Amino acid sequence: MRKIAALAALALALATPSFADPAPQISADAVSQPAPLAGMSFLAGNWTIAGGRMPLFGARPEGSERVTPELDGKAYFIVDHSVLIGVEGQNLGTNDSVLLVYPDHDAIRAEYTNGQVGTAYNVEIVEAGKLVRLTSDKPGVFNQFTYTLQDADTIEVTRTFKRKADDDAYVPVVSEILKRIK
Repeated sequence: MRKIAALAALALALATPSFADPAPQISADAVSQPAPLAGMSFLAGNWTIAGGRMPLFGARPEGSERVTPELDGKAYFIVDHSVLIGVEGQNLGTNDSVLLVYPDHDAIRAEYTNGQVGTAYNVEIVEAGKLVRLTSDKPGVFNQFTYTLQDADTIEVTRTFKRKADDDAYVPVVSEILKRIK
């Protein structure tokens, strides 16, 4: 047992940078560059689903979304709780999910899971501060999330899909109107 503890301590010491190591040099160009995710800052906050619809079922979503910048804005974490309400007011199902958005070399990526299925996305900041689009890259999964700023306290979220890669257009699945919780 002592051998394992000693080996673990040694491994940790070797993996931890020494305070004597010089700080890495950062060029002035690197400092002046905006963070890759700066165009997503309009999403940050706590939101409630204030309206929307799911055309395929005639239902409407309810719930909330929390978007937090992490690592000084170098990543975003999105937690969503949605309930689908049927035309007669019945609960058609609940979805709790998380989405992590992060820079990956020259691209922006996102990973989604609801605890049952996961999907990777390519992220495009179409218009900084106004429009962000996530497009799945999982084989056989052709869907998009689009976040569009309507005003300082309102975002429209649309989720669309294609049945196959060579379809011309995405079909609406659900649209949500998010209102900022103050």
